[in-house]
Amino acid sequence: TWTSKWIWKYLKDHLENETIFEIKWRQQCDLSDFQQLKQFLDKLIPENLLLDVLILNAGFGLFWKFEEFQFEDYQRLINTNLLANIAILKFLENHLHYKTKII
Repeated sequence: TWTSKWIWKYLKDHLENETIFEIKWRQQCDLSDFQQLKQFLDKLIPENLLLDVLILNAGFGLFWKFEEFQFEDYQRLINTNLLANIAILKFLENHLHYKTKII
C-alpha cells in the first residue's frame, strides 16, 4: 500500500545509521480481539526487548452504503483502527522507552 511504502521511505530517510529489520513472522491475529492481540504480542516480542521503533499501520475501511452496515461492522472498524493501536501501546509499554519512535 502507499502507506507502507511511505513508512519504509521515512525510516530509510530518518534512520540511516540504524539497523532496520522487518519481522517476517506469518501468523494471523484479529486486532479487534484484544485477548488474541495480547497473546500474539507476548509470543512475538521477547520479554527483555526494548523497541526503538513501533509502526502502527493496520486498519481497514468500510465502503458500502450506510444502510448495508451492521452495528458490528462499525464496532470492528473502531476496535481495529483505533482501539487496537491503544491496546498495542498499552500491552507493549514495558518494551517502550523515552526514545521509542512511534509511527
